[in-house]
Amino acid sequence: MEEEVAKIKEKNLNNYKESVKEIIKNNNKALFIDDINSLLQKPPLDSMDSIKNQLLVLAKKYNVVLNTENMEKLLQDYRDNISKDFESIQKEREKLLICNVSDFSPKKDMDTIKITKKQFSDINRKLKKESKSIIENNIEKYILKDIKKYISSDDLEDMVLNKFSDEFVKYMKKKYFKQLLESIELKVLVKDTTLFNGIKEQSERYIFVNRKSYLFKGNKDVN
Repeated sequence: MEEEVAKIKEKNLNNYKESVKEIIKNNNKALFIDDINSLLQKPPLDSMDSIKNQLLVLAKKYNVVLNTENMEKLLQDYRDNISKDFESIQKEREKLLICNVSDFSPKKDMDTIKITKKQFSDINRKLKKESKSIIENNIEKYILKDIKKYISSDDLEDMVLNKFSDEFVKYMKKKYFKQLLESIELKVLVKDTTLFNGIKEQSERYIFVNRKSYLFKGNKDVN
């Protein structure tokens, strides 16, 4: 009977760990595929496109005619590539979180998987650093590499072009960059809270089975 109970408890533990892993995978997928990707991809309405709107504002300010075909292509190249680069962060977050589950080995029946605030903080600090690098690199490579391509006229005065370029670079590297990073951090914070609660709920189910199942009656290591 003791051996049978041990096997059932081991199965319960394995089911618990697999369930938590699945919660992490689903949470991670929702964070990147749904939440963060919505910030990186083309908005459903042109009025929500902050980069395009800034170009239009500057074009009006300096009486510049934009090359809309080039603009759309450059923006789409940026969005496609930054989304692709963020896949590495998606995999990294999942890997770091699942490590906590894979390494879990309870000493007592009431021990459960826990991801502490410090662990979340350490993971997020690492991923924030990588996010900043990805955003900066993609802005530089796809948005700011050749600002002349946004403009139709070939004979634009250098002074006008320089002012247009300076303001656009400033916007992308400061305001846009800051807002995008803050939005991503907020999405991560919300999903961290959701994940914490999901793991807690799964842990409560695991403990309930350990404590209440008639199969474990007579086992004295449940306290």
